[in-house]
Amino acid sequence: MRQNVRFYPTLAEASQATIVLGITTSPEYKRRYKEDPRLPAHPDVVYKAEWQGWLHFLDKSKEPFYRTLTEASQATIALGITTRAEYNQRYKEDPRLPAVPNAVYKAEWQGWPHFLGKPKVQF
Repeated sequence: MRQNVRFYPTLAEASQATIVLGITTSPEYKRRYKEDPRLPAHPDVVYKAEWQGWLHFLDKSKEPFYRTLTEASQATIALGITTRAEYNQRYKEDPRLPAVPNAVYKAEWQGWPHFLGKPKVQF
């Protein structure tokens, strides 16, 4: 049992121990934290005052999405993505592309053809 085990005194120490174990995601942490008896099951509770999220705890910086629709569109076109279906399959190739660009860039959104750099069809 882990009842009488003392946890690392600081979030930084627990974080470092987690990183040394090679743990890179919160689901993996939940599966493997017992490999170090000084790691708590719920670091977000134990280190509540210091907690800044899993990305911080696992020392992973999350790149923000592209600032503008134009930047995201240019990155998508550079990847050679030509359809919405292909975008849904491949957007993760660039961590700065959102899963739902029409929501992230709602104010600028003009449709998938525009986003994918396709010429507007006139009827």
